[in-house]
Amino acid sequence: MSRRTKLLFRKWFPYAAVLLIAILILVGTLLLVKDHRETDPTVNPSETKPTVSVNESESSDGSYIELPSDETEQESKDPNALPTVPAVDGVSVISLIQEYFSAKLDSDADHLNRIVDSDEPYVHSKLVTETQFISDYVIDEHAVYVLPGISSSTFVVYVKYDIFFNKISTGAPSLNCFIICKDEGGHYWIYNRAVSAEFSAYLSETQDYPQVAELAAEVDRQLAENRKKDRDLDELMKVLQNGIPSSDKTEETESEE
Repeated sequence: MSRRTKLLFRKWFPYAAVLLIAILILVGTLLLVKDHRETDPTVNPSETKPTVSVNESESSDGSYIELPSDETEQESKDPNALPTVPAVDGVSVISLIQEYFSAKLDSDADHLNRIVDSDEPYVHSKLVTETQFISDYVIDEHAVYVLPGISSSTFVVYVKYDIFFNKISTGAPSLNCFIICKDEGGHYWIYNRAVSAEFSAYLSETQDYPQVAELAAEVDRQLAENRKKDRDLDELMKVLQNGIPSSDKTEETESEE
């Protein structure tokens, strides 16, 4: 193992467990849902949990959102086209996800607890630990798919973005899937609890859409390309994926003694 690699190992390995939490989303799609349990995400949790109203005036080029059309127009569309949602929902959902990433980067547990309905509340100290080596999350607004859920008040969103690590100039492409809910008052929030078997089956169906499958493949391709052109990113990924071989750990321990 080269001296450069060993130095990188020494720098990153003590925090590999923390960074691995973030990097798991780089190799495929990380669903922000858990295994099947009969919990319905269409149930409105706003009675027990405050929600945040998304500012619908935030601008977007709308290139990834299509306005709903009548039946005649839909019949003439490509049968393989993704299902669409009203533009106002699409813009608000994207804005909410941007809020989510900003709050994570700022370790803002209070804000996350207002916009995410989760089994466990966010804790500031844990967020600080999880994001201490992350400098930014950058959403690719041209690679966001906002799909209808199983009801008019739910949405399934696939988001491609880059994670930038401290002192590494090249981003690590990632793909997340979010479930978004909306109440009668027009408040949106991220649903991060167990879903019903019906919703889980629907999620599996959306993952098989050609456009979604291609997006996941694109993330894998871009990550491989970025690792080739940025040695630091590649070394970091190796640390996270493989850890330090036992022989090298022994060698380093002996040298330090």
